[in-house]
Amino acid sequence: MLVKRHQLFVKETNESFQYNEKYTTAHTVWELAKEILGDEIEIQENLYAVYFNGSMTAIGYAHISKGGIDSTIIPPVVIFKYAIDLLATGFIIFHNHPSGNLNPSNFDKGFSSELLKAGKLLNIKVIDNLIVTKNGFYSIDQDLKHETTAKEEVNEPI
Repeated sequence: MLVKRHQLFVKETNESFQYNEKYTTAHTVWELAKEILGDEIEIQENLYAVYFNGSMTAIGYAHISKGGIDSTIIPPVVIFKYAIDLLATGFIIFHNHPSGNLNPSNFDKGFSSELLKAGKLLNIKVIDNLIVTKNGFYSIDQDLKHETTAKEEVNEPI
């Protein structure tokens, strides 16, 4: 489906999402995620993306994937397709862990790293990748950025 920038872009209607809002912190995205997911947050994994323009204003969101109780299929091409359709300059993705465990799996970390690489290639910023539960959230990308910085500092000549 080709999306026009002025159209509401969601696979289902959700009154929680406000266009032209600035979901600029992990906490505000977590609050949005809890409203969007509702009871599903503890039942099965879902992956969503919130897309932004150059001024970090939300221009749309999409339900990317719905999985089982402990995993979901994550198609990167779909995440970036919607970003391109919306002419987004960046996005934040979030998925829930129904178990309530905020620790990222090795797959979560690897996937996030691959998204960051693809985003650089396409000049579409992967702003953050959050794991959300009803009681909290974890920023995978912030963790990866800290790990990268620490590795770069270790490798720098003295």
